[in-house]
Parts: sequence; C-alpha cells; structure tokens
Amino acid sequence: MPATDYPPETMVSPPGLRERKKERTRRAIADAALDLFERRGYAATTVEDIAAAADVSPRTFFRYFATKDEAVFDEADEVQAAFGPMLAERPPDAPLPASLRAVGSALLTPGVVDEERFRRMLALAAVEPAVRNRYHALLGSIEQEIVRWAAERLGLPETALRPRLLAAAAMAALRVATDAWLDAPGTELGDHVTAAIDMLAEGLAGDGGRSG
Repeated sequence: MPATDYPPETMVSPPGLRERKKERTRRAIADAALDLFERRGYAATTVEDIAAAADVSPRTFFRYFATKDEAVFDEADEVQAAFGPMLAERPPDAPLPASLRAVGSALLTPGVVDEERFRRMLALAAVEPAVRNRYHALLGSIEQEIVRWAAERLGLPETALRPRLLAAAAMAALRVATDAWLDAPGTELGDHVTAAIDMLAEGLAGDGGRSG
C-alpha cells in the first residue's frame, strides 16, 4: 500500500469498552440535538431538551459539549482534530497539493464521515445562523491549519502570499466540491474533493518555490 494512503481503520487504535460506551453516549447526544434542531429549530431547543431526548442529564451533556451548537459538529470536530497531525506526518518532499489530497481523501470517506448526517448538518446551517457561523468558523480553523503547515514546509512566514494563497485555494476547492456533492446524490464527498484538489494542483505545479 502506498505511503500516501491512510486507511480509516488504521487512523486510530481500536477503542476499548469504556471508550465505545462514551462514543455511543456522545453520538446519542449529537443525534438528539440534530433531530431537535430540525424539528423545533435551533433557538427553540434547549440543552435540557437535548439531554432528555438522549436520555442523559444536562450535566452529562456538558461533559461532551460546551454549547448546543457543538453537538451538531461532533464528527466535524473529530475530523478537524485529525487534520493537522496527518498533514504533519506527510513526507517533507511531497508536493503540497498531493499531501492535501492524501489527507482529504483519508478523512472524507464514508468510513470516517457519515455523509447523510453531513448533508443534514449543511441543510441546518443554511437556515440557522448560529449553526452556519459555527461551520464557517470550523472552515476558517482548517484554513489557518493549512497556512501554518504550508508556511513551515516552504520555509516562509505565515504572512507570506504563497501559503495563504494555497490555503485559500484549497478551501475554495473544498467548498465547490461540497456543493457539487450536494447536487449529485449517490456520489461520495471524498471523490469530489480529491478531483477538485487534482484540478487545483494543475495550477499550482512547482510548489517547491521559496518566493513569498
């Protein structure tokens, strides 16, 4: 298997019984939150409502999530947490777009991301400002992660044009790929993202330059 591949089953160690129970509780809370937000609306749903629907106490809710909007993004937060370390593990001499493609392909697969749930989250973000703001903040954090990583790999400051342009272009590719995926039921998000990054790479050939 090529070193650029990241099979989902090898990204984390198999969880133990206690971890599996915690994950089930976390997912139950997240599912309850999404269901209630869709049915009642974000503003009309309280943490107490979510906890009751998930059959946990409000105190248990706050063990997993600081705010109710966090519950919608439980899976996205996990992907974000894995993104930086996986970029850092890429070979130093690998082309930057190729590294982004490899990591994106690994993280945005049905085995890692529940695509139906992601569709529901995006639909909710389209109508609920608080959820939309949270989603945009998440994308902004990923963009800054790319800037930091690319600047380090290129030996440039984070304020230089090239790492910032690469990060902005990558996020634009992600947004367009996501829109294309939403318009094409039955396809996989990861396929659209990797295709978009491949197209992007065609215009970013020779990324080993050191000019800002």
